[in-house]
Amino acid sequence: KELFPLEMALRSKYPDARLLALDALHKKHSKAAQAVILTAIGDPDPGVRTRAVNALVDDDARDALTRSLAADHP
Repeated sequence: KELFPLEMALRSKYPDARLLALDALHKKHSKAAQAVILTAIGDPDPGVRTRAVNALVDDDARDALTRSLAADHP
């Protein structure tokens, strides 16, 4: 429940709002937050994608990140 507003912020049309949401999710250091961060890997903005990858690497979520990057993306 507490992640829902941040999930919605990741859908904002404004990259700055999505970056702020990623920062807040990263500070949670939880598996649930990491799962939401993973959704930003496919963001249209390269800055948002980079921030998402860096947050996952920093949180030592490399396994989830590797699986996500290995999956087929449209």
